Amino acid sequence: MRDHDQLALFHRALADFCRMGMPLGQAFRAVARDLEGGSLRAEAEAMAAEVDGGAPLGEAWRRRSGAFPPVYASLVEAGAASGDLPGTLEEIARHAAMRAEADRRVRRVLAYPVLMLVALTGIAWFLFEFVVPQFGVIFSQITDKYGNPLELPALTKLVLGLSASGGILLFLPAVLVVFVLGSWLRRPMEGLGMPLGLGMRLPLVGPLRLQAALSTFSSVLAGLLRRGLPAERALLLAGEASDAPDLRAAAGIAAERVRTGAGLAEAAKGAGLYPPSLLWFVGSAERRGEAAEGVAEVAQILRGRFQGALDRYVLIIAPVFQFLLGLLVALIVMAVFYPILKLQSALM
Repeated sequence: MRDHDQLALFHRALADFCRMGMPLGQAFRAVARDLEGGSLRAEAEAMAAEVDGGAPLGEAWRRRSGAFPPVYASLVEAGAASGDLPGTLEEIARHAAMRAEADRRVRRVLAYPVLMLVALTGIAWFLFEFVVPQFGVIFSQITDKYGNPLELPALTKLVLGLSASGGILLFLPAVLVVFVLGSWLRRPMEGLGMPLGLGMRLPLVGPLRLQAALSTFSSVLAGLLRRGLPAERALLLAGEASDAPDLRAAAGIAAERVRTGAGLAEAAKGAGLYPPSLLWFVGSAERRGEAAEGVAEVAQILRGRFQGALDRYVLIIAPVFQFLLGLLVALIVMAVFYPILKLQSALM
């Protein structure tokens, strides 16, 4: 799992050293000293040795696909060819920083339901294990004034049945949800490798994942176009950088349309990459000869939508889970105390 905060620090520091005119090998070693101990620091030192030995700059990134997203190598090569390597490295740093911030924001949103589900499961286990069985024993010994066994309400029977089964019907789904959300916390933007088409249809996960994937794709695409890469090649590379298989496929379709003579906006429309409202920005900028700026504007819009969706979920999730916690306790209280009230009424 890549540490995008460290990637941002790596590329921003390297950009600063390059602007100062420091030789690349020396710059890599200086960056390594700034990094926390770990694999990326060792990679920076190895890259310094390779560059000093005459290895092509892009190859230093390409050989380390586990540490760097594959598109970074293409961006570095394009930046070096265009004579703006420091600017390219700074752009990569911004991309990594945005990805790290997106990860943190999604983790904050997901952490609350995980913690609340753990709390709900723990409270339910305690009640079903220690409280409800005691009432079950009491109810089995109570008769009405005619000596008939107490007729329990349906809700009470349900709660006693769950208690008798160890609450397995309640706990297994809760544990499964906690496991899935907890696993997704580790790699929030990858979505557990779920296809984008399926991920878009899931509540909470879907809209977040779609906006994050498209924002990242658009940001990378804009960076590649700014470095002078042809639109066909830029679409393919941006698609390869995406974690969503469906988005990679759509980028491939758009690249094929560009190869056969379509404009960028027309190709994106045919591939279903963007909704019509965003295609307008791309098409308008493309007609001015500023396709990269149009795609960058789309990336900014999508990033704003992503952050807005996260803020809305933060406002919604807390009350929802507080309500669920209160509802669980209220149902159990009603289930165990309603028969007592019913018996009291019958005896009067």
